[in-house]
Amino acid sequence: MKAYIFIRLTSFYREDMKKAVEQIRLVNGVTSADGVFGNIDIIAIAEFNSFEEIKKIIEDIYATGMVRDTDTRIVYPL
Repeated sequence: MKAYIFIRLTSFYREDMKKAVEQIRLVNGVTSADGVFGNIDIIAIAEFNSFEEIKKIIEDIYATGMVRDTDTRIVYPL
């Protein structure tokens, strides 16, 4: 399965965003992460096999210590 994870950070500084993106890209299950303009700071894409795995991925993203909140959208298979 695949999910888009919209991430808002605790800091608005460019250097902090760069560090957060680098750390999030290292999370097991995250296939990509990029900083974006707008009310979301980072969009990450994750691939997983179970809801327990996506839960762990999100917990690991929060564990970076730079995340204020997330909004996860699991892709609906068509």
